[in-house]
Amino acid sequence: MNSQELLEYVRRVKDLEIGVYEAQQIQDEFYQSVKAHKPRKPAEPRYLSGMIPPPPQEPDEQNAGGAAAAWFFVALAFLILGVWGTNEVEFCGLSVLNFVIAGLAAIATVGVLIDGKRRQEREEEEYQAKLQEYENNLGQYQLRLSEIESENQKKRDLYRKQLVAYSEEVADYVNRSNTERDVLFDAKWKLQAALRNLYEEGIIYPKYQNLVAVSTIYEYLASGRCDRLEGPNGAYNLYEMELRQNIVIGQLSTITEHLEQIKENQYTLYYEIQNANRNSESMLSSIGDDVKFSAYQNAATAKNVETMRYISMMKNVWNGKGF
Repeated sequence: MNSQELLEYVRRVKDLEIGVYEAQQIQDEFYQSVKAHKPRKPAEPRYLSGMIPPPPQEPDEQNAGGAAAAWFFVALAFLILGVWGTNEVEFCGLSVLNFVIAGLAAIATVGVLIDGKRRQEREEEEYQAKLQEYENNLGQYQLRLSEIESENQKKRDLYRKQLVAYSEEVADYVNRSNTERDVLFDAKWKLQAALRNLYEEGIIYPKYQNLVAVSTIYEYLASGRCDRLEGPNGAYNLYEMELRQNIVIGQLSTITEHLEQIKENQYTLYYEIQNANRNSESMLSSIGDDVKFSAYQNAATAKNVETMRYISMMKNVWNGKGF
């Protein structure tokens, strides 16, 4: 296998490795994304409220009578005092003064009774006026309540329809999500199968059959730093040396957490992971888009078929030749 054939082979391996990585990213976040994009239940409407105001309060006859009685007893006390004073003062020669006191007490008593009666009549008149106004407005109150109930009923009917539509939408969304989940599993399986078939040709040593190593080795070959895999000047040796010197990072978990750190020395891997992350985010934001998921599955199928065609075509080149 010459250097160009090796470069093409490693490129295909790299592309499938990043394809499997992308499919795994989508699969890992799929259920969380499905939950996040699930149709939202419609909010229950705010219903109008209304009530008929209570009628005006009747005058408290007991309190009015009690007040009048209190004033009556006060006046009566003055009257008794005046009469008693008249009898008492007859022995002292002050009968005229006591008659005056008794007369004033009698007048006060009559005045209190008349005032209490008038106050009660005024309160009754005010109550009747308020009652008449209330009865005049009662029809308007009842009409407004009827309008409010009609509007609330329309809102309830609309909300019930929205709930039915929501249930149907959720059922459809769940069915689509299950179909898309199966599509993802199928696409990932086809990419893994194609990658496995390439690795089974035995061109890349098992230790380096992973995304980080293959992408870094591809960059060595594509940049001209190496033109072979093995030997002191081969890609394996250069990769191991740069790992020991911490020039490159070999752990994918570390790379994904500190992606910017590999931009200079492992640019191919940096670019591929960035692109895969964008693609996975795009797929996860398209839950429910059957066309997009179908296209993704078709692309994975095409890669699988193309890989098998490539392996078959290159068999005669690889057989019996060194790497």
